[in-house]
Amino acid sequence: MEGYLGKDVASMVNVCRQTVSHYVSLFNEGGLELLLHRDFAPGREPFLTEALRECRLC
Repeated sequence: MEGYLGKDVASMVNVCRQTVSHYVSLFNEGGLELLLHRDFAPGREPFLTEALRECRLC
């Protein structure tokens, strides 16, 4: 948005240019909400339950 080329941004944040391009596409498609949405790959069940992850005092 400030006029930088994808390759320059990639260098600044230490990722490949394709990653920057992917992030820009996600942002253009759905704004910050889509860009920040994270789907985690299936795998081992989390150690903490959802309730414990949300607990701030535990």
